[in-house]
Amino acid sequence: MKIFLEIYDCAAETAAMDYASTCALKKSPEKERRGYGENVFVYNVPNAVPANAFKAAAKKWWDQIFLDGINWEVKYIQSLKDKTIDQKGFTQMAWANSIKIGCGIQTCDMKSFVVCRYSPA
Repeated sequence: MKIFLEIYDCAAETAAMDYASTCALKKSPEKERRGYGENVFVYNVPNAVPANAFKAAAKKWWDQIFLDGINWEVKYIQSLKDKTIDQKGFTQMAWANSIKIGCGIQTCDMKSFVVCRYSPA
């Protein structure tokens, strides 16, 4: 099994910041990401410390393996694709081939919008 060290990608950060500034409640259209994967999280805590919003986002995405029923072998199978709950936050973080990451945060209406982009998707 290969384990790669992720590299912080400033271009991904800029793109993540740009999308976070739209304050959208969903992922951006795939065609606009230019090969990047994406996780989006809204932290609904007024006047939140950005570090706390990032921690909450990472925990939410990572905990999907336990909360949403991804199997313990972490194999992406048809039954996962058919679920109505999006468990791809975990798979994007854990994907062995994702070696670059860039994140951004924006405050809108007292909420923190956290976006991370990963490459390759």
